[in-house]
Amino acid sequence: MNEQKYADIPIDGDVIKLPIVQMSNGVTIDFFNPYDVKLMAQLMPKILERINKIGVDRIDTIIVPATKPIPIAWYVAYTLHKDLVVIEKNIKPYHTNISLFKAKSITSNEVNRFFVKGEDIEKIKNKNVLFLDDVVSTGATYAACKEFLTHNMECKSFKSLFVFKEGDSFTLDEDASYIGYIPFG
Repeated sequence: MNEQKYADIPIDGDVIKLPIVQMSNGVTIDFFNPYDVKLMAQLMPKILERINKIGVDRIDTIIVPATKPIPIAWYVAYTLHKDLVVIEKNIKPYHTNISLFKAKSITSNEVNRFFVKGEDIEKIKNKNVLFLDDVVSTGATYAACKEFLTHNMECKSFKSLFVFKEGDSFTLDEDASYIGYIPFG
């Protein structure tokens, strides 16, 4: 049995450890698991601190793509008393008045369909939104969500925060920031 190896990832003067995992395709990644309670206890104060720098009073709604970063976004929305909107991937029979858009996934190499439920549209339209995601790699999901939310959903302002930026294939724009950097490969 192989001993688990970890990567040291610097974040704002501290170092966190992420497990190094080999994927089925042979690629090795530093794996960020937002369900790791001890890790999130280290990261959550840094996430909230960064959101304070963005300006909590300039945020009405936290928006998160389904599903992995939902626990992070839920905690942030709850702590800051903000609305939370989950951009869904699976349409259920009870979802009505949905708005649909697409983005290509680096993980699956497939085009994902995303949508916003009708009851969430009012939490976005003419609101200041913070798009919160766990990891940005190529920026495809981010770009699709930003385009959709600013043009189709007519949010008033759009900012984003990623817990980690992975690799250098994506250059952040003026609306985006991240807390930690994970080298790719």
